[in-house]
Amino acid sequence: IKKTPSSVTALPNSNAVLVTLIPDYIADEQVFGIPRSKWLGKNGPDGNITNEGNKLEACENAWAYVAGLRDDSNPRWPVLVNAFAQTSGNLGSRSNPYFVADDTAKNDLSQGRKAVVLRCDGSANLETTYKGSSNRFTVKRDDDPKKNAFTYDAKARWLSPDCAVLQPIPPPE
Repeated sequence: IKKTPSSVTALPNSNAVLVTLIPDYIADEQVFGIPRSKWLGKNGPDGNITNEGNKLEACENAWAYVAGLRDDSNPRWPVLVNAFAQTSGNLGSRSNPYFVADDTAKNDLSQGRKAVVLRCDGSANLETTYKGSSNRFTVKRDDDPKKNAFTYDAKARWLSPDCAVLQPIPPPE
């Protein structure tokens, strides 16, 4: 069974994973931008992919990636999502990545109340998030809409202990 690398050390961010798609599967880096995303620089992806060193640099990707999925992963598990507001700390399988209702936060879709989610089954949808504690919003899990779809749950067999949520390279502060 094929398995994507899961070590956050081996894969420090989603840019390191997604850059492997250019140019063999995706012609350029423009698809990794989300208009008006605070994860991007003023101009978003610059389109410069002439060598490995300048493909998908900081401020050119607005997507988080779930590492550690396998060919036999649950088809409803998430693969990609517009990047979370949380930018530091451990975003591994036992964390609780979230969006926030804040105009200045790095998440941009309806102040964290919406998220674009691509799942293992190939579906991609604009999903309404649910409000958890404080101003934190998370993507619903299919089997339990009160739980975060990006958090490992051994009892429910949701994600696996090998999965880790990787954020993009954050923009300079």
